[in-house]
Amino acid sequence: MHIAFRPLLAVLISQFILCALVAQTPEKPLAEMSWEEMTEKMEALCIAGNNFEALTYARAALEKAERDSSEASLAYGNSLDYIGYCLHHTGQLTEAERYLQATVVHARQYLGENHEDYITRLSNLAMLHLDMRELAKAVSELEVAVHLTTKNLPEDNPYFAIMVNNLGLAYERSGNLEKALEYYLQALQLTEKNLGKENARYGIRLVNVATIYRQTGKKELALEYNLQAQSVFEHTVGKNHPLYVLAANGLISSYVVLSRYQEALSVSDELLAIVEHISMKESTQYYDFTCNIANLYFASGQYQRCADFSKTMLDKYQQTFPTLYNDHSYLARLAMQALEQMGKTEQAAEFALLHNRFSLDELRKNFSEFTENEQLQLYQSQRQLSDIPSLLFAVRHPEYPELAGAAYDYQMTIKGLSLANRRQLFQSLREQPDAQLTDQFEEWKRLQNEISRQYALTPAKRQTNLDSLLTVSNNLERNLAIASETFRLTSQNARWQDVQAALAPGEAAIEFAQLKNPKADSILYMAWVLRAGDTHPQQVFLFEEKELGQMAATRRLYAPEPPATGKNLHELLWKPLEPVLKGISTLYYAPAGILHQINLGAVPVSAAAVLDDRFHLHRLVSTRQIISLKKTTDTPALPSALVFGGIRYDSDSLALVATNNMLEHPVPDAITSRNRGAFSGGEWRFLTGSLQEAVEVRRRLEAAGTKVNLADGFSASEGYFKKTVQSSPAPSVLHLATHGFFVTVADSSAESGFATAENPMARAGLALSGANRVWGGGQPFEGQEDGILTALEISRMDLGSTELAVLSACGTGQGKIEAGEGVLGLQRAFKMAGVHYVIMTLWNVQDEDAQQFMDFFYGEWLTQKKSIPDAFRSAQQDMRAAHARPFQPMAWAGFLLLE
Repeated sequence: MHIAFRPLLAVLISQFILCALVAQTPEKPLAEMSWEEMTEKMEALCIAGNNFEALTYARAALEKAERDSSEASLAYGNSLDYIGYCLHHTGQLTEAERYLQATVVHARQYLGENHEDYITRLSNLAMLHLDMRELAKAVSELEVAVHLTTKNLPEDNPYFAIMVNNLGLAYERSGNLEKALEYYLQALQLTEKNLGKENARYGIRLVNVATIYRQTGKKELALEYNLQAQSVFEHTVGKNHPLYVLAANGLISSYVVLSRYQEALSVSDELLAIVEHISMKESTQYYDFTCNIANLYFASGQYQRCADFSKTMLDKYQQTFPTLYNDHSYLARLAMQALEQMGKTEQAAEFALLHNRFSLDELRKNFSEFTENEQLQLYQSQRQLSDIPSLLFAVRHPEYPELAGAAYDYQMTIKGLSLANRRQLFQSLREQPDAQLTDQFEEWKRLQNEISRQYALTPAKRQTNLDSLLTVSNNLERNLAIASETFRLTSQNARWQDVQAALAPGEAAIEFAQLKNPKADSILYMAWVLRAGDTHPQQVFLFEEKELGQMAATRRLYAPEPPATGKNLHELLWKPLEPVLKGISTLYYAPAGILHQINLGAVPVSAAAVLDDRFHLHRLVSTRQIISLKKTTDTPALPSALVFGGIRYDSDSLALVATNNMLEHPVPDAITSRNRGAFSGGEWRFLTGSLQEAVEVRRRLEAAGTKVNLADGFSASEGYFKKTVQSSPAPSVLHLATHGFFVTVADSSAESGFATAENPMARAGLALSGANRVWGGGQPFEGQEDGILTALEISRMDLGSTELAVLSACGTGQGKIEAGEGVLGLQRAFKMAGVHYVIMTLWNVQDEDAQQFMDFFYGEWLTQKKSIPDAFRSAQQDMRAAHARPFQPMAWAGFLLLE
C-alpha cells in the first residue's frame, strides 16, 4: 500500500513561473530596495524553495505597495498574491487564504475575469484550498480557471499547461482518477510541445502521470515516468531543490509497489537529507513525503522504525496542520499496523481509534460541498486507500471494547451520509431567501429534467451534448452546495452514546457492516449491537458473504429447518445474534452490503417462528435516525392521498388520457399480467389486481377521512403524478400499484434508453401510463412525459410532507448496492425526497399477492388504528400464515418497510 502524494510546486503562478533562476540585483538593505527589487528577490527565493525567507520580502513588498501605489494598482494586487503564495508554502494556510481571496477580488474588480492575472490568482487560491482539504472549492475554482484559460489564452501560453495540470491534481485528490489522468496527459503534451522534454515543468507532468499509473496498477510504467522525471530535475534544477525531492518521493512510491525496498530506502535517505538542506520541513508537501517514507518502513518490515517515525510525525504535524485528516489518518494506520505486527496491540488500539476519528473527520469536512456523484466517488477512493483498517483491527481484537464503540460510530456516520446531505441541501435551497441562489437552483432543476428526458432515449437518439449537460449540472450542484450558507449536516456528529441515550429498556440498535478482508480475499459481515445500559456496543461476527450462496434461493435461505446443503439465514444471522439480544423486544437496525437484499423479519428463529414474531423491527438507513425518531411522537394527519392502479401502458395511451376510464372499461384478461416486474415482448402488461387494490385502498383511506385522488387507466400518467406531488403540500400518502424495474448493469444494446444509462438511479423506476412507447425504444409524444418515473426524477422532488409511499410493484427495493450509501434505486429516491416511511419489495411479486398484502396492511393501519410499523408487522404475519402450507416465502418475505 502506498499513499497518493501531492506534486510539490506543481504550479508557481502569479507573476512568476518556474524556470531558470531569475537574474538578481546586487544585495542591498531591504529598506533601500524598490518594489521591483523586492519581488525579484522573493521570486528567486521561492524558486529555490526558500519560502520562509521569501516571505520577509513579500511582506516588505506589500507594505511598499500600500505606501507608494493606489489600491487599484497592479503592484498592490500582485503583492497580495505574492504574500498569499509565501504564506501558503510556509504552512500558514488560514492567513494565506485571506490574502489570496483578496487578490482574486482585486483582479476581478480592476482587471476582469478574462485577464491572465485573474486566472492565475484564482488558480493560486484553488491550490491553497487543495492543501486546506477544501476539495470542492478547489475543483470549482480550477474548473473556472481552465475554462477561462481555454477561452482567453493561446495553447503556447505557459499558464495554459499549468492550469490544466492543476485541475488534474484537484480531480486526483477528489478520487476521480480517470479525469485526473486525462488532464495530466494533456498538460504533459502541452508542456512537451511548448517547452520540450528537458524542462523542469515537463518533469512535474511526468511525476503526476506516474502517480495515476501507479494507483491504477500500471506499476512498471509509473516507475519509468518517475525515473524520467528524476533525470529531468537533476539536469535542470539540481539535486538540492524541492522538485528533485518531488521526483524522489515518486520514485519511492514506485519502488515500494514493486517490492524493491532496498532501492526505495536508498532514495528515502537521500530525500530526507535534501529536505534538511532546503528547509522544507514545515510544508504540507513534506508531510505527504513523511507518510510515504513511513509506508516504506512498514512495507520493508521495519516495524519499530515505522511506528516511531509515524508517531513523531503525527505528533508534530497534527499541531502544525490540524485539518490534514487524510495524512493524519494514514500515519495513524501505519503506526497501528506496525505496532500490531510487533505484538504491541494495546498501543496499536490507541492508533486504531485515531485512524477511525481522522477518517470520519475527512469525510465530514469534504462531503457537504461536493455533488452527490462526487461524494460517492470521494468515499470510494478513501475507502480503497484505507480499506477500513481500523474496523478490521477491531474484528481481530474484540478484547478492546472501545474499538467496538468507534466501529459503531463509523458505520452509523457513513451510512446514508450522502443521502442525508443532499436532502438537507435541497431543503435549504427550497427555503433559500437569496434570489441568485434560487435562480441557480431552478436552473439546476431544469438541467436535471432535460438529462432525465435524454436518459429515456437510446444512445443513438440522445443529444450529442449530454456529457456537457451532465458536466454543467454537476458543477452547478457543487456551486450551490458551496454557496448555501444555511446548509448544515446537524446529525453527522452523533455518537453511539447519543443513540444509546434514546433507547428505552428492552430496545437495541444494530449497525451491520460489510468489510473486505484483503488478506483472505473475502467479505466479512459484522454486527455492532447497542443496548440501553451497556458500557459499549457489542461486536458480533456473522458470516462470510460466500456462505450465503445464491440470493434467489429463498426457500433455502428462509427455510425454518437447516437445508441439506449450504446454510440458511437462521444459522448465518440468528445464531450469532441470539446471545446478545436476550431481553430485547424492539430492534432498530441498518443493513449493509448484501443484507439490504434480506428481510430480517423473515429470518427463522425456530421451526415455527421468525424474527418478526420475537421483535418489533425498525429498518433504518442509519441508526443515528433513532435520535430524531424518538423526538417525533405525534401521529400525523392524513389530509390527502394519491393512488395509482389499473394503469394502461399502451403505446398510444397519452393520446387517450381524456377518453378512457378503467373503472368503467376494464381491460380483457387476455392481455393482462400476473407479475408486477416481468414484461413480455418488451411491453408492460395490464395488472388486473392493481386496479382492485387501488379501489380498495381509496375506500379505506376515504373512510379514515383522507381526500383521495385515484388515477387509473390512461389518466395515471407521469405528468399527472408530477403535477400532483409537486403541489404544496405533497400528498400524505402515495400508493403506486404498477410495474417496477431495476436494470442491474447498463446495457448499450438495450431497446430502452433507461437500460443504457450509466446512472443507476436512471435504471430504476416505475411504469406509468403510456410507458410502452418509450420503453420499446420510441420517442415520447411532443410535449409529453415519457411514462417512466425514474428514481433519479423522484430524488429531486419535495415530498417532505409525505408520511408513507407504498411502492406496490416488483423489485422496488432493488438497486445498485453502494458501500456506505445502501441501495441506489427507488428506496433511496423516496427517502432523499423526504418521505418518512417507504414500503417496497425485494423481488418480483405476484399481482394477487401484492393485492392481498396491501389489504392486510391498510386494514391494520387505518381500521385497527395501528402505527405504520406495527401494521406492517401484522400484515406480514397474516401473509405468512396464509402461505404457510406449502411454505412460500416468495409470497410474503419480499415486502419491506424502510423508516
